[in-house]
Amino acid sequence: MAQAKVPKFIDVQDKVVAGLTLWQAIDLGTAGISAALLFVLLKNPVGKMLAFFCVVAGVCFAFVKINERSFGTFLFAALKFAVNPKNYIWHKENPRIKIREHKKSPFDASRRAGGEGLTVQKIKELATALDVDTQVRKS
Repeated sequence: MAQAKVPKFIDVQDKVVAGLTLWQAIDLGTAGISAALLFVLLKNPVGKMLAFFCVVAGVCFAFVKINERSFGTFLFAALKFAVNPKNYIWHKENPRIKIREHKKSPFDASRRAGGEGLTVQKIKELATALDVDTQVRKS
C-alpha cells in the first residue's frame, strides 16, 4: 500500500517573486508606488518624509512578525483595542468556603491507637517493619 506524504511546513508560504511571497511582493510594491507618487507630487520636505514613512510601513507589513502574527494582523488588533478598550477591574468577592472551628475529638488519641499510646519505640518498629516488609508483632 502506498503511503501519502504529509506536508511538514504548512505555515510557510510559497516564494513567488525574487524569494518573496506573494503578499510580501504586494506590500513592497504598494509601498514603493505610494512612496514614488508622494515623492514626485510633493516636492517639498513633507513629501519626502511621507515617502520615507510609506517605505518603512511597507517593509514592516512585508517582513515584521509579532508573536507569530503578521504586522497587519497585529496593527488591526491594536487599533481595534484602541477604539474599544477593555477595562478589567478586580473586585474581591466574599469567600464561598466557610471555615469552621476545629473541635476536639471526643475520643482520646490513646483509645484510637488500640488502647495504648504510640511511643517513639513503637513508631521506629513500625517504620522498620514497613521498610523491611516483615510482620509487625503486637505487644
